[in-house]
Amino acid sequence: MIDPAKPIEPKENESEEAVRGPFNRLDVEDGQFVIRQYLPSPTASTPSIISHYGLYIPKGYLSDIEKHWPIIMFLHGAGECGDEIDSSLLRQDLPKKLASGSHIPFVVIAPHCPRGSGWGDKQISRDVIAILAEVSKVLRVDMNRVYLRWGEQEEEERRKKKEE
Repeated sequence: MIDPAKPIEPKENESEEAVRGPFNRLDVEDGQFVIRQYLPSPTASTPSIISHYGLYIPKGYLSDIEKHWPIIMFLHGAGECGDEIDSSLLRQDLPKKLASGSHIPFVVIAPHCPRGSGWGDKQISRDVIAILAEVSKVLRVDMNRVYLRWGEQEEEERRKKKEE
């Protein structure tokens, strides 16, 4: 399990400043879903509530250096808020499928909302926007194609299929 209190340690010959900041460093292979620690900028005016987020880099990202990829911002359902970061994120269909080896042609960002908070909280909204901004600075993404998907949406789609 991920320990939210434990910071990411610098690699050998890497300064602590190199891993500080909301995005840290890109230790992700294409076609891989990982859970990353969110470290807000030291100059942020308010403390962060979000401590971790899932990140998926699409298959082909590293080989197609000209392409700018669309983004799916995945917001999990209320039942996944809590302290069990890795298991909470991986219970939802999209992150679960990506972590199991499925592939889609999108960069996926899946912030984890802690217990006692919700997506309507102003600071949570600021954190989500800050994560999106930092990812857009580091990855080749198309900011004109940012899509929002939420966990309850998946539940609603499953319910509709059962009714048909």
